Amino acid sequence: MKFSIEFIQNVRNLEAVIQGRITIGRFDEIFESSLSFWNQNDYEKQWKHGLSQLLSHKTKSCLVTSMYDPATANFIEIWPLYYTET
Repeated sequence: MKFSIEFIQNVRNLEAVIQGRITIGRFDEIFESSLSFWNQNDYEKQWKHGLSQLLSHKTKSCLVTSMYDPATANFIEIWPLYYTET
């Protein structure tokens, strides 16, 4: 099964964001990641860590797709991940 998560282009609007895409098998979704608190490298580092947790057989993990300053915001956007044996 194909899996990928990547940034595909910068988006210009009121807030600095970058556009990304997650692909799982034939499913494909575009998302926007805020650059107000994390930069592109911060997201990619977290994705590697989140995926490494599953590869280490941890039962739960996540991929953060939009992070805001926790001092001023009370949410983040994530893709939850769950490990199951096949």
